[in-house]
Amino acid sequence: MPSRHIAANAANFAYQAKQNRVSTFSAIAQQSRIFMRRNRLLTISG
Repeated sequence: MPSRHIAANAANFAYQAKQNRVSTFSAIAQQSRIFMRRNRLLTISG
């Protein structure tokens, strides 16, 4: 019983870590997209 619980915790932790990595990546991608858009606007106006 305890070993099954530990395995479930490990699987849950791995899932959470994957979700965090995905959300972090999407946040970085969103930031870089905004940055690129801002650079493009500056280039056009400059």
